[in-house]
Amino acid sequence: VFGPVADVNRNPRNPIIATRAFGTETATVERLVQAYVEAAREAGLLTTAKHFPGHGNTHEDSHAMLPAVDDPAEETRAYDLPPFQAAIAAGTDLLMTAHVSYPGLDPSGQPATRSRPILHELLRDELGFEGVVITDSLHMGGIQDDTMTEADVAVDLLSAGVDLLLDTKDPVGVIEGVTRAVEDGRLDEAVVDAAWTRTGRLRQRLRDRFGDGVFRDPSLAYPPSVVGAADHAEAAAHVARSSIRRMEGTLPDLGTGEGVLAILVKPAPAPNEPEELPFGDALRLHFPDAAYRELEPFHDEEDEPFEQLLVEAREAERLVVAVIVKPAAWHSFGLAARERRFVQTLVKLKPTVLAALGSPRGLEGYEGAIARLCAYSDVPTSQRALAEVLAERSL
Repeated sequence: VFGPVADVNRNPRNPIIATRAFGTETATVERLVQAYVEAAREAGLLTTAKHFPGHGNTHEDSHAMLPAVDDPAEETRAYDLPPFQAAIAAGTDLLMTAHVSYPGLDPSGQPATRSRPILHELLRDELGFEGVVITDSLHMGGIQDDTMTEADVAVDLLSAGVDLLLDTKDPVGVIEGVTRAVEDGRLDEAVVDAAWTRTGRLRQRLRDRFGDGVFRDPSLAYPPSVVGAADHAEAAAHVARSSIRRMEGTLPDLGTGEGVLAILVKPAPAPNEPEELPFGDALRLHFPDAAYRELEPFHDEEDEPFEQLLVEAREAERLVVAVIVKPAAWHSFGLAARERRFVQTLVKLKPTVLAALGSPRGLEGYEGAIARLCAYSDVPTSQRALAEVLAERSL
């Protein structure tokens, strides 16, 4: 599993870590990362602590560009490294690198993924990590180099201390390029052998626990009767419900939902997304007389969806507006400008309960809401929990 996120979200404007992190305090993240790794390993999962040595104090997204953490080395060591040290102590199998520059740790300005001082001298020699180092996606802007072939970049990454390359565009070309680099002396064969040995231990660990056929049939590891079991769903619902916070105001009594219009505003369509998100059914369960609508992202010239919703909003007595605001790869953080202006109009139009399915930053900039809630997540369980909280007014 590509988790846990071991980053400490120290920068409140971080566009890509945000609610993916366990928190904003080093000690909290350290404790929860350790618990995650220990429990996951006990269940047979291979864990990946990311994004080493810490992506939490950036204000830019490494999917789009190369961010820099300009902190002195002492600050990075004090605030960002402890969760990774906890993951290593708990036995994490892999560490994923950050496509982020850390001049305090490596004055060359190279991203950590390409930095031997960070991956070898710090991670291997100082912290004693003996597991597999895997890159973040090589499709990301923070690691792109237009002056080199993908194979030559791979050679640099292996030399820096990487063992596994994630998301190569041309795997065959990379293998051939690495082979040539070994043959002509640009890459020490011992480096490749060491990487192969470390990744081989991962494969063997899974075989030892689940049998030789696990790579052909993953259900040997986790049969359908276990995945999504009732007690697991119950635990997830409890966590989701306990995570919701009332940030401001008092929740109104919405009764059966008569006169209530609920609008879910989505930032961008997700792959394989259902025609309607679970929030709709959950609201209808608790508020059978409420109207429910979803607003997809639209181009500026498409006025009809906005105009139709405004007509309905003017006819409603009260509004529930939920916005999905979360970090997402290759998408701008938060709502587009037009969707933001639309939500601002709604909040001023009628008494409105505003809820963020994701980051509390999704509540900023909307003056006049009678209550603000944050669920810190938009997964189906969190959507259902939000509807439950609105019905019970229990916060």
